[in-house]
Amino acid sequence: MNVLSFLERRKLFLIPLACVFILLLLASRFSNQDGSSWPASLRSSSSTALSTSSGSNVISFAFITYGLDSAKEAAVTVKSLLMHISRPLEIHILASDDAATYLEARLALVHRPAHNVKVVFYVRPERDLAARIDREGQMWSIHHSYVGGLMKLFLHEALPPSVHRILFADTDGLFIVDPALLWDQIFPQFSPTTMLAFPYHPEAPLDDAWHGATRICSCIMAADLDRMREVRFMGSRYYADEVDSMGRVVRPVGSAIWKGTYTTGESGKIEDNVGGDQGFFYPIKQVHPEMFMDLPLSWEITSCTRTFFEIGLDISDGRDDTTEAEAIAVSKGHTGNPEEEKSLIVPSFLHFNCKDVDNIFVWPGWEDPTDDWAKRWGPTVLHYARYKWIWLNRAPKGSTTMSVSRASDLRFADEIWFEENGMPDPPRHERPKNDGLHPL
Repeated sequence: MNVLSFLERRKLFLIPLACVFILLLLASRFSNQDGSSWPASLRSSSSTALSTSSGSNVISFAFITYGLDSAKEAAVTVKSLLMHISRPLEIHILASDDAATYLEARLALVHRPAHNVKVVFYVRPERDLAARIDREGQMWSIHHSYVGGLMKLFLHEALPPSVHRILFADTDGLFIVDPALLWDQIFPQFSPTTMLAFPYHPEAPLDDAWHGATRICSCIMAADLDRMREVRFMGSRYYADEVDSMGRVVRPVGSAIWKGTYTTGESGKIEDNVGGDQGFFYPIKQVHPEMFMDLPLSWEITSCTRTFFEIGLDISDGRDDTTEAEAIAVSKGHTGNPEEEKSLIVPSFLHFNCKDVDNIFVWPGWEDPTDDWAKRWGPTVLHYARYKWIWLNRAPKGSTTMSVSRASDLRFADEIWFEENGMPDPPRHERPKNDGLHPL
Protein backbone atom coordinates (compact mmCIF):
# COMPACT_ATOMS: atom_id res chain seq x y z
CA MET A 1 0.00 0.00 0.00
CA ASN A 2 1.31 3.46 -1.02
CA VAL A 3 1.21 5.75 1.93
CA LEU A 4 1.82 9.50 1.44
CA SER A 5 4.47 10.91 3.62
CA PHE A 6 3.61 13.60 6.09
CA LEU A 7 5.39 16.18 3.93
CA GLU A 8 3.42 15.28 0.82
CA ARG A 9 0.14 15.47 2.68
CA ARG A 10 1.07 18.93 4.01
CA LYS A 11 1.79 20.18 0.47
CA LEU A 12 -1.64 19.06 -0.68
CA PHE A 13 -3.18 21.10 2.15
CA LEU A 14 -1.10 24.26 1.61
CA ILE A 15 -1.59 24.58 -2.17
CA PRO A 16 -5.38 25.22 -2.11
CA LEU A 17 -4.96 27.46 0.95
CA ALA A 18 -2.48 29.59 -1.00
CA CYS A 19 -4.89 29.82 -3.94
CA VAL A 20 -7.66 31.08 -1.65
CA PHE A 21 -5.28 33.70 -0.20
CA ILE A 22 -4.33 34.94 -3.70
CA LEU A 23 -8.01 35.23 -4.71
CA LEU A 24 -8.76 37.29 -1.59
CA LEU A 25 -5.90 39.65 -2.42
CA LEU A 26 -7.21 40.15 -5.94
CA ALA A 27 -10.73 40.82 -4.68
CA SER A 28 -9.39 43.40 -2.24
CA ARG A 29 -7.39 45.05 -5.01
CA PHE A 30 -10.43 45.61 -7.19
CA SER A 31 -13.02 46.35 -4.55
CA ASN A 32 -14.27 49.92 -3.92
CA GLN A 33 -16.32 51.93 -1.50
CA ASP A 34 -19.68 51.06 -3.00
CA GLY A 35 -19.06 47.35 -2.45
CA SER A 36 -18.55 46.47 -6.11
CA SER A 37 -15.91 43.87 -6.91
CA TRP A 38 -15.20 45.37 -10.32
CA PRO A 39 -12.44 47.87 -11.16
CA ALA A 40 -13.69 51.42 -11.76
CA SER A 41 -12.92 51.21 -15.48
CA LEU A 42 -15.36 48.31 -15.86
CA ARG A 43 -18.20 49.65 -13.75
CA SER A 44 -21.08 51.42 -15.49
CA SER A 45 -21.51 55.16 -15.03
CA SER A 46 -24.96 54.58 -13.52
CA SER A 47 -23.47 52.37 -10.81
CA THR A 48 -20.99 55.07 -9.93
CA ALA A 49 -23.69 57.73 -9.85
CA LEU A 50 -26.02 55.72 -7.67
CA SER A 51 -23.34 55.33 -5.02
CA THR A 52 -22.68 59.06 -4.80
CA SER A 53 -24.91 61.21 -2.64
CA SER A 54 -22.65 64.24 -2.19
CA GLY A 55 -19.64 65.94 -3.67
CA SER A 56 -18.77 67.21 -7.14
CA ASN A 57 -20.85 64.51 -8.83
CA VAL A 58 -24.09 66.11 -7.63
CA ILE A 59 -26.00 68.53 -9.88
CA SER A 60 -27.77 71.37 -8.02
CA PHE A 61 -30.87 73.10 -9.39
CA ALA A 62 -33.00 75.99 -8.16
CA PHE A 63 -36.56 76.98 -9.00
CA ILE A 64 -38.96 79.69 -7.83
CA THR A 65 -42.68 78.97 -7.76
CA TYR A 66 -45.41 81.02 -6.10
CA GLY A 67 -49.07 80.12 -6.47
CA LEU A 68 -50.85 76.97 -7.62
CA ASP A 69 -50.74 77.75 -11.35
CA SER A 70 -46.98 78.25 -11.16
CA ALA A 71 -46.62 74.99 -9.21
CA LYS A 72 -48.53 73.05 -11.87
CA GLU A 73 -46.12 74.38 -14.49
CA ALA A 74 -43.13 73.70 -12.23
CA ALA A 75 -44.25 70.08 -11.81
CA VAL A 76 -43.80 69.42 -15.52
CA THR A 77 -40.45 71.22 -15.62
CA VAL A 78 -39.14 69.25 -12.64
CA LYS A 79 -40.51 66.03 -14.13
CA SER A 80 -38.60 66.67 -17.35
CA LEU A 81 -35.45 67.21 -15.28
CA LEU A 82 -35.91 63.90 -13.47
CA MET A 83 -36.63 62.09 -16.73
CA HIS A 84 -33.21 62.98 -18.15
CA ILE A 85 -30.76 63.57 -15.30
CA SER A 86 -27.84 61.12 -15.28
CA ARG A 87 -26.35 61.95 -11.89
CA PRO A 88 -27.41 62.51 -8.27
CA LEU A 89 -29.50 65.64 -7.99
CA GLU A 90 -30.30 68.36 -5.46
CA ILE A 91 -33.28 70.63 -6.13
CA HIS A 92 -33.79 73.83 -4.12
CA ILE A 93 -37.22 75.41 -4.52
CA LEU A 94 -38.32 78.82 -3.22
CA ALA A 95 -42.07 78.38 -2.93
CA SER A 96 -45.34 79.47 -1.44
CA ASP A 97 -47.02 76.97 0.85
CA ASP A 98 -49.67 75.94 -1.69
CA ALA A 99 -47.04 75.49 -4.40
CA ALA A 100 -44.84 73.36 -2.14
CA THR A 101 -47.79 71.22 -1.06
CA TYR A 102 -48.76 70.52 -4.68
CA LEU A 103 -45.22 69.56 -5.67
CA GLU A 104 -44.69 67.43 -2.56
CA ALA A 105 -47.69 65.31 -3.55
CA ARG A 106 -46.19 64.68 -6.99
CA LEU A 107 -42.72 63.92 -5.64
CA ALA A 108 -44.21 61.46 -3.13
CA LEU A 109 -45.03 59.20 -6.08
CA VAL A 110 -41.31 58.71 -6.73
CA HIS A 111 -39.43 56.55 -4.21
CA ARG A 112 -36.68 54.92 -6.26
CA PRO A 113 -35.50 57.42 -8.89
CA ALA A 114 -32.73 56.52 -11.31
CA HIS A 115 -30.27 58.45 -9.12
CA ASN A 116 -30.41 59.85 -5.61
CA VAL A 117 -32.59 62.98 -5.43
CA LYS A 118 -32.79 65.50 -2.63
CA VAL A 119 -35.47 68.22 -2.77
CA VAL A 120 -35.56 71.10 -0.30
CA PHE A 121 -38.41 73.62 -0.18
CA TYR A 122 -37.84 77.12 1.19
CA VAL A 123 -41.40 78.12 2.01
CA ARG A 124 -41.78 81.82 2.76
CA PRO A 125 -44.71 84.18 2.29
CA GLU A 126 -44.42 86.58 -0.63
CA ARG A 127 -44.21 89.50 1.77
CA ASP A 128 -40.86 88.20 3.09
CA LEU A 129 -39.45 88.21 -0.42
CA ALA A 130 -40.83 91.68 -1.02
CA ALA A 131 -39.23 92.89 2.24
CA ARG A 132 -35.79 91.69 1.12
CA ILE A 133 -36.23 93.43 -2.22
CA ASP A 134 -37.29 96.56 -0.38
CA ARG A 135 -34.14 96.50 1.76
CA GLU A 136 -32.06 96.83 -1.40
CA GLY A 137 -33.32 100.41 -1.50
CA GLN A 138 -34.05 101.03 -5.19
CA MET A 139 -35.50 97.93 -6.84
CA TRP A 140 -38.96 98.03 -8.25
CA SER A 141 -40.59 96.68 -11.39
CA ILE A 142 -44.00 96.63 -12.99
CA HIS A 143 -43.24 93.29 -14.70
CA HIS A 144 -45.91 90.68 -13.96
CA SER A 145 -43.38 88.34 -12.28
CA TYR A 146 -42.44 91.03 -9.75
CA VAL A 147 -41.52 89.28 -6.49
CA GLY A 148 -40.71 85.84 -7.87
CA GLY A 149 -38.83 87.27 -10.83
CA LEU A 150 -36.70 89.71 -8.84
CA MET A 151 -35.77 86.92 -6.42
CA LYS A 152 -33.46 85.56 -9.12
CA LEU A 153 -31.09 88.36 -8.18
CA PHE A 154 -31.12 87.19 -4.55
CA LEU A 155 -30.66 83.43 -4.90
CA HIS A 156 -27.19 83.68 -3.33
CA GLU A 157 -28.87 85.12 -0.20
CA ALA A 158 -32.04 83.02 -0.20
CA LEU A 159 -30.17 79.71 -0.38
CA PRO A 160 -27.81 78.62 2.43
CA PRO A 161 -24.01 78.87 2.09
CA SER A 162 -23.86 75.09 1.68
CA VAL A 163 -25.29 75.58 -1.84
CA HIS A 164 -22.30 76.72 -3.91
CA ARG A 165 -23.33 76.48 -7.57
CA ILE A 166 -26.70 76.05 -9.23
CA LEU A 167 -28.49 75.80 -12.51
CA PHE A 168 -31.71 77.80 -12.47
CA ALA A 169 -34.69 77.46 -14.81
CA ASP A 170 -38.06 79.14 -15.16
CA THR A 171 -41.09 76.94 -14.65
CA ASP A 172 -42.50 77.41 -18.17
CA GLY A 173 -39.78 75.35 -19.82
CA LEU A 174 -38.85 71.74 -20.57
CA PHE A 175 -35.56 69.88 -20.51
CA ILE A 176 -35.43 67.52 -23.45
CA VAL A 177 -31.81 66.41 -22.89
CA ASP A 178 -29.70 65.66 -19.81
CA PRO A 179 -29.00 68.94 -17.93
CA ALA A 180 -25.75 67.43 -16.66
CA LEU A 181 -24.41 68.26 -20.11
CA LEU A 182 -24.88 71.96 -19.38
CA TRP A 183 -23.34 71.65 -15.90
CA ASP A 184 -20.26 69.89 -17.28
CA GLN A 185 -19.95 72.29 -20.20
CA ILE A 186 -20.39 75.67 -18.57
CA PHE A 187 -18.87 75.66 -15.08
CA PRO A 188 -15.36 74.54 -16.19
CA GLN A 189 -15.37 77.61 -18.45
CA PHE A 190 -16.03 80.07 -15.61
CA SER A 191 -13.10 82.43 -15.08
CA PRO A 192 -12.11 83.57 -11.55
CA THR A 193 -14.48 86.55 -11.98
CA THR A 194 -17.45 84.79 -13.62
CA MET A 195 -20.59 84.59 -11.51
CA LEU A 196 -23.47 84.15 -13.91
CA ALA A 197 -24.20 82.76 -17.35
CA PHE A 198 -27.39 83.11 -19.36
CA PRO A 199 -28.37 83.27 -23.06
CA TYR A 200 -27.45 86.44 -24.94
CA HIS A 201 -28.78 87.89 -28.20
CA PRO A 202 -26.41 90.81 -28.91
CA GLU A 203 -28.01 91.76 -32.23
CA ALA A 204 -31.65 91.38 -31.23
CA PRO A 205 -33.73 94.54 -31.86
CA LEU A 206 -33.51 96.97 -28.96
CA ASP A 207 -36.68 97.67 -27.01
CA ASP A 208 -36.31 101.14 -25.53
CA ALA A 209 -38.89 100.45 -22.83
CA TRP A 210 -36.84 97.45 -21.67
CA HIS A 211 -33.51 99.33 -21.79
CA GLY A 212 -31.98 96.50 -23.81
CA ALA A 213 -33.01 93.76 -21.39
CA THR A 214 -34.75 91.75 -24.13
CA ARG A 215 -31.26 90.82 -25.38
CA ILE A 216 -30.78 88.42 -22.49
CA CYS A 217 -32.94 85.73 -20.92
CA SER A 218 -32.72 84.82 -17.24
CA CYS A 219 -35.06 81.90 -17.97
CA ILE A 220 -32.09 79.57 -17.57
CA MET A 221 -28.89 80.44 -15.72
CA ALA A 222 -25.72 78.96 -14.29
CA ALA A 223 -24.69 80.75 -11.11
CA ASP A 224 -21.67 80.60 -8.82
CA LEU A 225 -23.38 81.62 -5.60
CA ASP A 226 -20.15 81.76 -3.60
CA ARG A 227 -18.71 84.43 -5.87
CA MET A 228 -21.94 86.40 -5.77
CA ARG A 229 -21.72 86.33 -1.98
CA GLU A 230 -18.10 87.42 -2.00
CA VAL A 231 -18.78 90.59 -3.99
CA ARG A 232 -22.14 91.25 -2.30
CA PHE A 233 -24.08 91.11 -5.54
CA MET A 234 -27.17 92.76 -4.05
CA GLY A 235 -27.25 95.60 -1.56
CA SER A 236 -29.23 96.02 1.64
CA ARG A 237 -29.61 98.85 4.08
CA TYR A 238 -28.30 96.38 6.67
CA TYR A 239 -24.96 96.47 4.86
CA ALA A 240 -24.79 100.24 4.47
CA ASP A 241 -22.00 100.96 7.00
CA GLU A 242 -19.92 97.79 6.64
CA VAL A 243 -16.25 98.14 5.75
CA ASP A 244 -13.85 95.46 4.57
CA SER A 245 -10.49 94.49 6.12
CA MET A 246 -8.82 97.42 4.30
CA GLY A 247 -11.23 99.94 5.76
CA ARG A 248 -13.12 100.41 2.49
CA VAL A 249 -16.92 100.66 2.45
CA VAL A 250 -18.42 97.58 0.82
CA ARG A 251 -20.54 98.65 -2.14
CA PRO A 252 -23.13 96.36 -3.75
CA VAL A 253 -22.62 95.64 -7.42
CA GLY A 254 -25.80 97.01 -8.94
CA SER A 255 -26.89 100.12 -7.07
CA ALA A 256 -24.74 102.76 -8.77
CA ILE A 257 -25.32 101.20 -12.20
CA TRP A 258 -29.09 101.35 -11.92
CA LYS A 259 -29.03 105.03 -10.98
CA GLY A 260 -27.57 105.73 -14.39
CA THR A 261 -30.13 103.55 -16.19
CA TYR A 262 -33.51 104.24 -14.65
CA THR A 263 -35.56 107.08 -13.23
CA THR A 264 -36.09 107.12 -9.48
CA GLY A 265 -38.96 108.82 -7.73
CA GLU A 266 -38.99 110.86 -4.54
CA SER A 267 -39.01 107.66 -2.52
CA GLY A 268 -35.74 106.58 -4.13
CA LYS A 269 -37.43 103.67 -5.89
CA ILE A 270 -36.99 102.97 -9.60
CA GLU A 271 -40.15 103.80 -11.50
CA ASP A 272 -39.55 102.73 -15.10
CA ASN A 273 -38.21 99.15 -15.10
CA VAL A 274 -40.66 97.07 -17.12
CA GLY A 275 -38.23 94.17 -17.62
CA GLY A 276 -38.30 92.64 -14.14
CA ASP A 277 -35.06 90.92 -13.11
CA GLN A 278 -33.67 91.14 -16.65
CA GLY A 279 -34.00 94.89 -16.40
CA PHE A 280 -31.50 94.73 -13.52
CA PHE A 281 -29.24 91.94 -14.82
CA TYR A 282 -28.65 93.58 -18.20
CA PRO A 283 -27.15 96.90 -16.98
CA ILE A 284 -24.78 94.97 -14.69
CA LYS A 285 -23.69 92.80 -17.63
CA GLN A 286 -23.01 95.93 -19.70
CA VAL A 287 -20.80 97.51 -17.04
CA HIS A 288 -19.22 94.30 -15.66
CA PRO A 289 -18.91 91.85 -18.58
CA GLU A 290 -16.20 90.02 -16.64
CA MET A 291 -18.90 88.73 -14.29
CA PHE A 292 -20.92 87.05 -17.03
CA MET A 293 -20.75 84.32 -19.64
CA ASP A 294 -23.12 83.51 -22.47
CA LEU A 295 -25.00 80.23 -22.38
CA PRO A 296 -25.28 78.36 -25.69
CA LEU A 297 -28.61 79.07 -27.34
CA SER A 298 -29.33 75.33 -27.40
CA TRP A 299 -30.42 75.93 -23.81
CA GLU A 300 -32.96 78.60 -24.72
CA ILE A 301 -35.17 77.61 -27.61
CA THR A 302 -37.60 80.41 -26.94
CA SER A 303 -41.12 80.98 -28.19
CA CYS A 304 -40.67 84.74 -27.90
CA THR A 305 -39.29 84.73 -31.45
CA ARG A 306 -42.66 83.21 -32.47
CA THR A 307 -40.59 80.73 -34.46
CA PHE A 308 -38.39 79.05 -31.83
CA PHE A 309 -35.38 80.09 -33.97
CA GLU A 310 -36.98 78.03 -36.77
CA ILE A 311 -36.12 74.90 -34.79
CA GLY A 312 -38.75 72.21 -34.21
CA LEU A 313 -40.27 68.89 -35.16
CA ASP A 314 -41.87 70.29 -38.31
CA ILE A 315 -38.64 71.58 -39.84
CA SER A 316 -37.73 69.88 -43.15
CA ASP A 317 -41.37 68.81 -43.48
CA GLY A 318 -40.99 66.64 -40.40
CA ARG A 319 -38.23 64.50 -41.86
CA ASP A 320 -35.82 62.89 -39.39
CA ASP A 321 -32.85 62.93 -41.77
CA THR A 322 -32.28 66.71 -41.80
CA THR A 323 -28.60 67.49 -42.29
CA GLU A 324 -26.63 69.90 -40.12
CA ALA A 325 -26.15 72.22 -43.10
CA GLU A 326 -29.93 72.36 -43.68
CA ALA A 327 -30.67 73.08 -40.01
CA ILE A 328 -28.04 75.83 -39.80
CA ALA A 329 -29.37 77.47 -42.96
CA VAL A 330 -32.96 77.44 -41.67
CA SER A 331 -32.20 78.99 -38.25
CA LYS A 332 -29.86 81.66 -39.66
CA GLY A 333 -31.04 85.17 -38.88
CA HIS A 334 -33.56 84.14 -36.21
CA THR A 335 -31.52 84.16 -32.98
CA GLY A 336 -30.01 87.64 -32.73
CA ASN A 337 -26.67 85.91 -32.20
CA PRO A 338 -24.83 85.36 -35.52
CA GLU A 339 -21.91 83.58 -33.84
CA GLU A 340 -24.24 80.89 -32.50
CA GLU A 341 -25.80 80.46 -35.93
CA LYS A 342 -22.49 79.32 -37.43
CA SER A 343 -22.91 75.91 -35.82
CA LEU A 344 -25.78 73.55 -35.12
CA ILE A 345 -28.19 74.64 -32.37
CA VAL A 346 -29.44 71.45 -30.71
CA PRO A 347 -32.71 71.99 -28.79
CA SER A 348 -32.04 71.19 -25.14
CA PHE A 349 -34.29 73.49 -23.07
CA LEU A 350 -37.57 74.65 -24.59
CA HIS A 351 -38.89 77.91 -23.16
CA PHE A 352 -42.58 78.60 -23.73
CA ASN A 353 -42.73 82.25 -22.71
CA CYS A 354 -44.51 85.20 -24.34
CA LYS A 355 -47.93 83.54 -24.30
CA ASP A 356 -50.46 84.88 -21.82
CA VAL A 357 -51.73 81.67 -20.21
CA ASP A 358 -51.66 80.54 -16.58
CA ASN A 359 -50.20 77.09 -17.33
CA ILE A 360 -48.56 76.61 -20.72
CA PHE A 361 -48.55 72.82 -20.40
CA VAL A 362 -52.35 72.54 -20.40
CA TRP A 363 -52.88 75.08 -23.18
CA PRO A 364 -55.51 73.59 -25.54
CA GLY A 365 -53.63 74.83 -28.58
CA TRP A 366 -51.06 72.05 -28.33
CA GLU A 367 -53.63 69.67 -29.84
CA ASP A 368 -54.64 72.04 -32.64
CA PRO A 369 -53.10 70.64 -35.88
CA THR A 370 -53.33 74.06 -37.53
CA ASP A 371 -51.45 75.97 -34.80
CA ASP A 372 -47.83 76.91 -35.57
CA TRP A 373 -46.64 76.25 -31.99
CA ALA A 374 -48.40 72.88 -31.97
CA LYS A 375 -46.80 71.89 -35.27
CA ARG A 376 -43.39 72.80 -33.92
CA TRP A 377 -43.45 71.29 -30.40
CA GLY A 378 -46.96 70.01 -29.61
CA PRO A 379 -46.15 66.27 -29.46
CA THR A 380 -43.14 66.99 -27.24
CA VAL A 381 -45.13 69.07 -24.75
CA LEU A 382 -47.91 66.50 -24.53
CA HIS A 383 -45.36 63.73 -23.92
CA TYR A 384 -43.83 65.47 -20.91
CA ALA A 385 -47.12 66.82 -19.54
CA ARG A 386 -48.75 63.37 -19.58
CA TYR A 387 -45.74 61.26 -18.60
CA LYS A 388 -46.61 59.50 -15.33
CA TRP A 389 -44.65 60.31 -12.20
CA ILE A 390 -44.68 56.65 -11.19
CA TRP A 391 -42.65 55.87 -14.32
CA LEU A 392 -39.73 57.68 -12.69
CA ASN A 393 -39.33 54.71 -10.32
CA ARG A 394 -36.53 53.22 -12.38
CA ALA A 395 -33.85 52.00 -9.96
CA PRO A 396 -33.78 48.61 -8.19
CA LYS A 397 -35.53 48.61 -4.85
CA GLY A 398 -33.37 50.08 -2.08
CA SER A 399 -30.60 51.33 -4.36
CA THR A 400 -31.58 55.03 -4.46
CA THR A 401 -33.48 57.52 -2.34
CA MET A 402 -35.89 60.41 -2.87
CA SER A 403 -35.60 62.89 0.01
CA VAL A 404 -38.12 65.75 0.28
CA SER A 405 -38.06 68.28 3.12
CA ARG A 406 -38.77 71.88 4.06
CA ALA A 407 -35.93 74.09 5.31
CA SER A 408 -36.37 75.46 8.81
CA ASP A 409 -33.89 78.37 9.01
CA LEU A 410 -35.41 80.82 6.54
CA ARG A 411 -33.31 83.96 6.72
CA PHE A 412 -31.74 85.99 3.97
CA ALA A 413 -28.01 86.61 4.25
CA ASP A 414 -28.55 90.27 5.12
CA GLU A 415 -30.87 89.26 7.99
CA ILE A 416 -28.17 86.96 9.38
CA TRP A 417 -25.61 89.74 9.07
CA PHE A 418 -27.98 92.12 10.87
CA GLU A 419 -28.53 89.67 13.73
CA GLU A 420 -24.80 89.07 14.12
CA ASN A 421 -23.76 92.73 13.95
CA GLY A 422 -26.69 94.45 15.61
CA MET A 423 -26.93 97.40 13.23
CA PRO A 424 -29.93 99.70 13.77
CA ASP A 425 -32.69 99.37 11.19
CA PRO A 426 -33.01 102.68 9.26
CA PRO A 427 -36.47 103.98 8.32
CA ARG A 428 -38.22 101.91 5.69
CA HIS A 429 -38.48 103.34 2.16
CA GLU A 430 -41.98 103.86 0.84
CA ARG A 431 -42.76 101.82 -2.24
CA PRO A 432 -44.60 103.35 -5.21
CA LYS A 433 -47.99 101.78 -5.68
CA ASN A 434 -48.13 98.87 -8.08
CA ASP A 435 -50.99 97.68 -10.23
CA GLY A 436 -52.56 95.69 -7.42
CA LEU A 437 -51.60 92.32 -8.85
CA HIS A 438 -48.84 91.82 -6.32
CA PRO A 439 -49.96 93.20 -2.93
CA LEU A 440 -47.01 93.57 -0.58
